[in-house]
Amino acid sequence: MRSRPLLEQPVDDLALQLRVHLAAGRPREAAAAVRALAQTLGSGCPIAPPSSCAPEVAVYAAIAAALDARAGEGAVATPSKEASTPDEVALLAADLASGAARLAILDGIGSDASADHRELVGLLRAEAVLEGPEGTADPCDAQVPRASARQLLESPAAALAGMRWIAIQRALLEQLAARPKLAGGCLRLRGRLALAAAAFESIAAEHEQARRWALVASEDLGGDTSEREEAALLRTAAELRAGDLTRARAALATLGVAGEPARPYHALLDLHEHRDFGSFHGKHGADPGNPRWMSIMPGKLEEMADGDGAALAREWPPEALELLALGTTVRTGKRALADHLRSGAYSRYGLAAAGTLEIAAERQGEPRVLGDVRGAAREHRRLALDRAYGVPLALVGGP
Repeated sequence: MRSRPLLEQPVDDLALQLRVHLAAGRPREAAAAVRALAQTLGSGCPIAPPSSCAPEVAVYAAIAAALDARAGEGAVATPSKEASTPDEVALLAADLASGAARLAILDGIGSDASADHRELVGLLRAEAVLEGPEGTADPCDAQVPRASARQLLESPAAALAGMRWIAIQRALLEQLAARPKLAGGCLRLRGRLALAAAAFESIAAEHEQARRWALVASEDLGGDTSEREEAALLRTAAELRAGDLTRARAALATLGVAGEPARPYHALLDLHEHRDFGSFHGKHGADPGNPRWMSIMPGKLEEMADGDGAALAREWPPEALELLALGTTVRTGKRALADHLRSGAYSRYGLAAAGTLEIAAERQGEPRVLGDVRGAAREHRRLALDRAYGVPLALVGGP
């Protein structure tokens, strides 16, 4: 049976409900779903004492109010400065404010905030300063974790989980990209943001966008050896996912990455070129520098790599996705695998699954499946980059 569009899928999880409603342009319904959960927790907290749920109730109520405000219904009040007020409440209010009003709210968030929240504070602050008159403050002290090429190859889902604020990052990146002359901290910030954007687009199977931002990152981070090396490796990883061996080799060779960090990428190039997992595992599988999926459960992975689509559909560990995307050719059981690919695109794993499944379907020559998963990947990507809902969605379970 042909899979239904993402927006028609039945959902139980709040994050999925929110994603479905927002993707369909229904912020009021999204707000109602969050408010209903807040009311449920407020009237019957499942843990003792009942007051234990108070912070969650406050956060969910604030998310609902923020969604209503985005829909043009009401405004979000200035958050209380009481110590018991969760940081998420202030972050949601700051997201809806601008200029000096946003900066004042952000100044009220203490230094004891989590690293994740401090990252968002920096991004929101930089966004506000960049939108104001030039020279009023330094907009480029925001901290952005460095995207990992190894994680992109090892587990796209884990890599995506580290991009919680990708919508805000991308909006800030576009602002910085529009400025012709950058130096110092602003140049480095743009490079870090571009590196994250390249990893995100590679996960989403948007290979041209991944190339675009990977090149920006390589240029902006070229003055730091460690950053330059990571940018080169991420370009290589992205090209491996795109299936462009020539560009992948060029990213390693031209940028001068050699030795231990480059070893798994050369191994994957070998796998791509020869499509022989049996000999590949004997040659490279025990290398501790390789992505984890290369060495665990070797017997099962070799069985899958032999091209049995039914085995892939039956077992389907996360590692099988990467085998399909990075080297395995299915020879038998294509129908069983095609059905599994088609249903898997709409799973709760969202963009990471849909993007990798798109790559796999394209490699396997499954045009019907490719159309389904490509549509799912585009829906997930559009929502993940929607600046208007980036903070509420991330606080519930995005991107």
